[in-house]
Amino acid sequence: MSVREYLLDATIKNTTKKVTKTPVSVSPADLARSHGLVHTEFGLWAKKPGGPAVASTKGGKFKWLSDTENKGKEKNKEKVQKKEVAKKPIKPSEEIIKWWNSATPEKQKKWIKENPNGLISKHVQMGQLNIGKKYGEENIGLHNKNVKFHDEHDKIQKDLERKSTKKESPKQGKNIIGGKDKTVKKSITPKNQPYFKETLYNPVKKDNDFYNKAKSYKGKDLNVPSKYNIDSFLLADGRVSSREVQIFGRMMNLKKADSSGTKPPISFITDGGPGGAGKLPAQAGEIMALLFATCETKEKAETLKKSIMDHLEKNKSIEKNMIITKDWVKAAWGQSEAILSHIKGDKTIDSRSLIEAGCWDTKSGVESLGFDYSQKGFSTDIFLRLKDKQGNTSIKEVSLKKDKNINFLNSGTGKFEEWYGKNKLPEDINIKTFQTKQLSSLKKHMTPENIKKVKMLLKNGTGDPDTSKMIMEKINGDIENLDSFIKNNNRKSRKVMFNMLEMLSKKGDSDVEKTYNNIKKMGEKYATDSINAICVDSKLKNGMMREITKEFPLKSCADGEEVMAIGNVCLDKNITKSIFGTNNWDEIKEDLVAITKATPPYLAYKAKGTKDYIPIANIIIREDGVGYGAMFKFEMTLNNDFYKILKQHNLELGRIEEEISIIKNIFHLSLTEKEKEEDDD
Repeated sequence: MSVREYLLDATIKNTTKKVTKTPVSVSPADLARSHGLVHTEFGLWAKKPGGPAVASTKGGKFKWLSDTENKGKEKNKEKVQKKEVAKKPIKPSEEIIKWWNSATPEKQKKWIKENPNGLISKHVQMGQLNIGKKYGEENIGLHNKNVKFHDEHDKIQKDLERKSTKKESPKQGKNIIGGKDKTVKKSITPKNQPYFKETLYNPVKKDNDFYNKAKSYKGKDLNVPSKYNIDSFLLADGRVSSREVQIFGRMMNLKKADSSGTKPPISFITDGGPGGAGKLPAQAGEIMALLFATCETKEKAETLKKSIMDHLEKNKSIEKNMIITKDWVKAAWGQSEAILSHIKGDKTIDSRSLIEAGCWDTKSGVESLGFDYSQKGFSTDIFLRLKDKQGNTSIKEVSLKKDKNINFLNSGTGKFEEWYGKNKLPEDINIKTFQTKQLSSLKKHMTPENIKKVKMLLKNGTGDPDTSKMIMEKINGDIENLDSFIKNNNRKSRKVMFNMLEMLSKKGDSDVEKTYNNIKKMGEKYATDSINAICVDSKLKNGMMREITKEFPLKSCADGEEVMAIGNVCLDKNITKSIFGTNNWDEIKEDLVAITKATPPYLAYKAKGTKDYIPIANIIIREDGVGYGAMFKFEMTLNNDFYKILKQHNLELGRIEEEISIIKNIFHLSLTEKEKEEDDD
C-alpha cells in the first residue's frame, strides 16, 4: 500500500481505488474501504474506529458479518488469535523506530489517529510499538510466535524484508535513462585526473595576489574584514577538486559588487576558468552543498558547517553584502541531507561511504568523473560518482533548489505562434503586434520640447531622485546625447523612454501621465488575454502541454535521470512513485491537466476515473520589464500544495525526521463550478 493510499484512507470517506493503466481486480481491503469501513485488527472492519466489526476480509474475501457472526467473531477473537499459525513478525524499520523514539506521546497519538491504516499504526496494533515508550523499553506486547499478522500487513513486511535482503547482481552493459547514456567509465579514477589535482594557487602559500586584485574591483574593495581559512581535510580527502575547494574559499572571503549578486562575474573568482551559472550566492550554495555531501563523515561535515557559521559571525556587520550568507548555508546543508537520504533509500548503509567523488557542473569536472558531459540532465547543478560494495559505479545528477520558490518552466509567449501556426495568431496575443504598439506609445511624447525638459531636470537635479538615477545609469551620465540614445530600438533605450515619461508625469504633465499609465495597462491586458486564450483555445492549451512534457523537471526525476533537492526535501524516482502511484512519465503525463479557470491557473495531475487532483505548478504570464521589456515570460512555478505533498511523502518514506501535519483532503481538491465545467469538457 502506497503512502498516498494511507493519506486517502485517513482523509477521504469515500476512497476511490488506485487507478492503474490496466484493469486490475479490487482487493478485499479496497472493497471494504469503498463501503466507508475502517480496519480494526486481524481482518475485521468496522463503521468507525473502535466500533464493532461488521465485515471481514479473512481468507482473502470480503464478507459482511451477520449479528450472530459479528458477536461470535468479537467473543472468540482471542481464541482465534491463539489457534492461528503465526509467522514471526518483522520489527519496524530503522526509520520508523528513529521517528517513534524521538516523538512525544501526543505526536504518536496524533499520527495514529490521522493514519489509522499506516505502517506505524499497524505496528502499534501488533504491540510492537507502545505509546509513550521507546522501542525496546519493555516486553513488546504481541510480538511473539503465536500471532499471525493481518494478511495485508504481512505482505508489506515481506516486501520490505525482500528489498532489504535482496542482493543486486553487478550491472552489465550501458546504463540508458531517458534515451541518454549514463554509463560511467570505470577505468577513470577521479582523484588521478588533472582536474582534481590542479589548483588556483599553491595551498602552502597565501592567495595574496587574488585578494590584492579584489581590493580594487571597479573602485570597490570586495574583501571581508576577517578572512576564512579552508579546513585542511577538504583538500586532503580529495573527493572534490582542490580548484573547487579554493573557489569556495575565495567566495567566503568576498563581498558582492552589486545588490543583485551578479558581480563580480564568476570568471573573476575562477581566474577565467570554468564555473557554474547564475548569481554568485546560488553558485556558492551549489559548492557548499557539494562539499557537505562529499565529506567522508558526518563529523567532518558538521565541522565544516561550524567553521562557515563562525566565519559569518565574525563578519556579521557586513554579512548581508557577502556572497555567502547564513540562509544559503542552511539551504546547502538541507540539500546535502536530501542527497544523502536519497542515496541511502531504504538500505541500512552509510551514504557517505558510497561517494567516490563529486564536482560542480563543468565539462572538465564531469568528464573527470568518467561521465559523458553531453549526456547530462537538463537542470543538473552538481554531480556525484558512487561506487557500491559490488564495484558498480554510477552518477547522481542533482538539481539544487534553495527553497520552494522554484521555476519549473521558463519560456515565453513567443511560443504561441509556434503552437498556433505562423501568421494565424490572434492580434490580441501576438507579441509582435504588442511590441509595435508599445514602442509607438513610448515614442509618442519624445518630442524635442520634452527631451529638453528632461535634460534640464537631470542637470539641475530637480527631477524625481530614483527615476533620475535610473536614467543616468543607463546613459552613463551623458545627458547631452540623451536624444541620440533614445533613437535606438533596444531594451535600454525603451527603459530610458519609459523612465522619462515617469519623470514628466511626476512633474504634473497630465497627457504624459495618461500615456504612462496606459502603457502599464497595455502589458497587464496582454497577460490577461494570454491566460484567457490558453483557457479557451485548444491549440494553445495543447501546445503548452507539449512544451511541458519535453523537459519538465518532474520528468527527469520520474525517469531517475536527476534528483531534485529542495532544501532538505527530495524529489526522485521513488518519491514520484509514492505520490502518483507510478514513476512512468508516459503514464503521468497522460493525466496532466491544465486548470486554467482557477486563479491562478495551475497544472495538475488527475487520476482517471476519480476526482483526485494533485496540483503541481502555477501557470504565470508576466511582462519581463514592465512598460518597456516588450517580452512576456511564460513560467510554471511550484504549487505550494504540491510542496506540502512532497514533504509529506519524504516523511512517510523516512527521508526527513521533522513532523509535518497531515494534509487534509489534499488529494481530493474541491473544484469551482468553472473548473468543473472545464473538466467536463
